[in-house]
Amino acid sequence: MELTEEAKAAIAKEFEELSRKNNETLQELNIYKWALRLIFVLIFGGTIVGVLKLQDYLDDRIQKRNEELSGIIYGSVAQNSNDASTAIDQYYAFLDKLENPILRPSDQVRAIYFLRFIQALADANATDPTGEFESKSVYFALLDSKYFKKDEHSNKQRWLADPNYLNPWGRCLVKFGATPKEVESAKDYFQQATMIAQKPSNIAENHFALAMLSLAKGDEDPARQNFQKAMKISPKSHGPKEFTGAYVNDLENEYQIWRRAAKVFNNPNIDSRYERVMKSLIAKATNVASK
Repeated sequence: MELTEEAKAAIAKEFEELSRKNNETLQELNIYKWALRLIFVLIFGGTIVGVLKLQDYLDDRIQKRNEELSGIIYGSVAQNSNDASTAIDQYYAFLDKLENPILRPSDQVRAIYFLRFIQALADANATDPTGEFESKSVYFALLDSKYFKKDEHSNKQRWLADPNYLNPWGRCLVKFGATPKEVESAKDYFQQATMIAQKPSNIAENHFALAMLSLAKGDEDPARQNFQKAMKISPKSHGPKEFTGAYVNDLENEYQIWRRAAKVFNNPNIDSRYERVMKSLIAKATNVASK
């Protein structure tokens, strides 16, 4: 999912500020260089070792600052390259850095960071042998983060008005919810997204998600209705011609999400329910088109 122009500008401004602080640190180090050199020379007996140790110290400090700021940058690059797993690793590594007041981004950029983190968690679909998603522990680490809790509370209303948050958060609830109630709570987010998303394809994808959630519960009629809405709203992305009726083929890299949801609801065999409903809709659309 690409960043908006507003988000790009905010991040650019933030990293410009971080770079300025970095330069100020280097200037500060330069000012105290001779004092540091004296300390190192005294420690190491006035030999060349003292000078070399000083340079190692300066290089190490600069390198560590750059490494500590790399998580957001590398994570965003990986995410824009459709590598959600690597993005998660980078974002997760940066999570602990929020405790450092020097490295902590502004509230605005932190909100973007958390949004991107949530999107990556929603997109990474590797599972372990039990069928649980490998990123599950990272998801709960994010929820436990002091600054995520703080920012979620202060940004909740704004996030609830952003379809770029609503759909990924809904998918995270489906992927990581431990009880039927937790998975079912995703419905509110998908429904809200259908009402505020601007692009037809985004509206349709949330109707599609609602349909899959209904199928996971075993409810085929509401699933059929939401599939039809998706097809009507965005024929280009969700029209009958875009599907074959084969579960894994149609769902592509998201088929595991809904299998897990069906498991939580104790309604296995979502594959057959999907194929039954979707093939009937494809057949109906084909008959209408032939008349």
